[in-house]
Amino acid sequence: MAPRLPFMPNQTRPRNRGARAGALALSLTLALIAGLLLPGPGLAQAPPSAAPAASDQAPDPEIARQQAQLDGIKRELDQIEQSLNDPKLDDGRLTDLRDRLEPAAQQLTAFIAAISPRVTDLNQRVAQLAPKAATEKPEPDKTGAAKADPNALAPAAPPAAPAAPDTPDVSRMRETLTAARDAAVGLLNTANSLQVQAVQLANRIADRRRANFTEKILERSPSIIAPPLWEAVVSSAPSVASSLWQTVTSWIGSLPGRLTAQTSLELAIVGLFAFVAVGPGRRFAYRLIRRTEERRPPSTLGIALGAVILAIAGVVLPLLAVAALTEVMDEINFAPRRLMSLIRAILYAPALLLAGRAVVHAVLAPGVSRLRLLPASDSGAFKILRLVSLAILVWAVAAISEAAVRSVYAPVNLSVAIKGLAALALSALLITALRGAAQADAEAEAACLGPYVDPGGRLGGLARILGWICATTLGIAALLGYNALAWFLGQQILWAGALFAIATMVVALIDALAAQMRRHDTAVSRFAHLQMGLPERALEQAGALVGGVLKAVTIVLALLLLLAPWGVESGGLAEALQAVIFGFSVGGVTMSLSSLVIAAMLFAAGIFVTRILQNWLETEFLPTTQIDAGLRNSIRTAAGYLGSFVAAALALSALGLSVDRLAIVAGALSVGIGFGLQSIVNNFVSGLILLWERPIRVGDWVVVGAEEGIVRRINVRATEIETFDRTAVIVPNSTFISGIVKNKVLSDRSGRVNMVVTVATTEDPEKVRDLLFLATRTHPEILREPAPVVQLKNFSAAGIDFELFGFVADVNQTGRISSELRFSILKRLREAEITLPTANPALTTQQLETAFANLARSIEEGRMEGETARGVPKRATASGRT
Repeated sequence: MAPRLPFMPNQTRPRNRGARAGALALSLTLALIAGLLLPGPGLAQAPPSAAPAASDQAPDPEIARQQAQLDGIKRELDQIEQSLNDPKLDDGRLTDLRDRLEPAAQQLTAFIAAISPRVTDLNQRVAQLAPKAATEKPEPDKTGAAKADPNALAPAAPPAAPAAPDTPDVSRMRETLTAARDAAVGLLNTANSLQVQAVQLANRIADRRRANFTEKILERSPSIIAPPLWEAVVSSAPSVASSLWQTVTSWIGSLPGRLTAQTSLELAIVGLFAFVAVGPGRRFAYRLIRRTEERRPPSTLGIALGAVILAIAGVVLPLLAVAALTEVMDEINFAPRRLMSLIRAILYAPALLLAGRAVVHAVLAPGVSRLRLLPASDSGAFKILRLVSLAILVWAVAAISEAAVRSVYAPVNLSVAIKGLAALALSALLITALRGAAQADAEAEAACLGPYVDPGGRLGGLARILGWICATTLGIAALLGYNALAWFLGQQILWAGALFAIATMVVALIDALAAQMRRHDTAVSRFAHLQMGLPERALEQAGALVGGVLKAVTIVLALLLLLAPWGVESGGLAEALQAVIFGFSVGGVTMSLSSLVIAAMLFAAGIFVTRILQNWLETEFLPTTQIDAGLRNSIRTAAGYLGSFVAAALALSALGLSVDRLAIVAGALSVGIGFGLQSIVNNFVSGLILLWERPIRVGDWVVVGAEEGIVRRINVRATEIETFDRTAVIVPNSTFISGIVKNKVLSDRSGRVNMVVTVATTEDPEKVRDLLFLATRTHPEILREPAPVVQLKNFSAAGIDFELFGFVADVNQTGRISSELRFSILKRLREAEITLPTANPALTTQQLETAFANLARSIEEGRMEGETARGVPKRATASGRT
């Protein structure tokens, strides 16, 4: 290989111009010879240890395994799609196709979740190993001129080397990673395409099942009152009865050959268990539960728990016994397939009747009013029990008759007649019950002499409306020939009643448990309060929250179960629940229940950490500093704002919301702010201004309008002021920014004590002034600078008014110091015998007696002076004349 001249090692720099010229000439000669000898540029650039081509590399076994997995899923999907092209698929086959599709869809979801991070990682690694450009464009220098070409022939500068090429190891690694990246991207694209196909197939199956269900339900048959229908029933009934009799007798005759000693023993044991469970066992459990409830003091938890246990015992024991018996019959081939449906109907009919009565006893407790979960009278409870029993009995007889005619492949007219009669019977039962309830209410109102007061237990208006709608719909559907719809609605009425009773018991139990959590005298609350340190208010809130969540879940499950027979089956519910939990796309953002929960947990954790930080700042760190209380509150509030913002940012990032998506929300919020949130935002911004400029602070004495008090808290929207009578006043933050506020401690916390002292006009004002000065200066909390001031404010016939001013260091202490100063002045005035004027003097008896005594003494003195002075005027007159 020819040498690459620019990268020749150990080149010796020429020491003079001649040596440099000779070296340059030698370099040019060697370059010319190399150019003539090389066959092409590609061979010249190929290193001796070049990596083999990607096509020559051995395939990755992991890639091959994943490709085989996708090929298997594709074959399965293609087979399902081909089966869906059959227009005669019934609901059973569609359900089988859906069951085959679900595992394939789950495998695709897991495959995409596993390979997507690998594709991202490979893309990043390939980007890091991307080759650099061999040559670069000349860049202008600082003066703006283009730099000289480093390969130009300049005698003064050696040729500059281009960018270093990749080493063989780097090239080999890049080719390997590129091949792996391309294979992974191909697998990911294939999986995404198959997932789209699976979703489309699931939608097609759901649409076909929905269409089949609608077609089956709305299929019209002869009306129940049509004469041809009953003519066909009467004509075919004898032959159907004869065929059924022959089938049953033939089966009974074949029993000895079907049963062995072992199978007979198994059947006998299971039959005995079923009999004991349905008969004595159920009655024993019922009596045991009722006796236990009678012995215990009545409580909501005991009543609800007893109802649930009674319902479980009354429903599970009969149904479990019949299920076990029919399972054994299927295993030992007790009867032909067509007869087993009839045997199941015969066995399940009494079990369902007992289960329905047990549910009514658990909810309404006929005869035991204190154990009743729903408000109802005793007569109403017994009527509902009879109604439910008759409805289940009608349905059971119809189900047994339907199974019987199907077992002998009877004409369709018999099935139509059976379903129509059952629907009419159920409709008649509902109408009878509704009319009886209305008549009972009318009789109660008529028997009431005064204003009627509802005693409770009446059938509500909404329930009556629904009852009349169901009854009329059943009757009309049967009369118009929609017997399949009428039969289906009759079943759904019974199913809805059962779900309502079960939900009632569960909600009652949840309420009782939540009430136990809210009580303070239960073992759970005592343990949580004493051992875990939870406050009682937190226990009450937890009880209410847990109860609300459980009741919501119960109601949602009841609604889903109610909708299940209408085509919303467990598979669809599971897919919908999976989509909610693991993600659904809304506006390009993948939302899921798990992401919402994670976002809520992150936000709650951020708020929790923020509260801890605020508490640490308020109780531990800030008190050790010299910062005043107002600035401490500002720091604490700012930390809360910052923590809330960070928590919200973490929650939004967990939801996958970026800044550009939040801009849309901000635009919508701006519209809302312009219309309805303007005052809220104004108060929020005003609160930020209060925290930044601090015209008022926590602990300041402020006057806002007619309110005066101490600032206790500056919140996001409003500020809390506590008046001196301990009343909390909430003032919007915008009032402090746009209104007039008097802050008595804005510059400093010093305050002034001022009072007016009035003395009688006969007192010496200078003496009073000196006494007031002395009382003020001797108080230890009156500041010497500024000095206290005593001024003569006014004087009149009512007295002389003095005004005293004194300054204190803390304005919050002015009330106490004023009181102490008044005590001191009053004491000094009394000691100095200085009298205070009375604005409206009121004479007492003692004062009247003193006044009368003084008057009598004055009169006596005047008389004596008059007698003494009789001779004086004569002498005075004489001397006067003289």
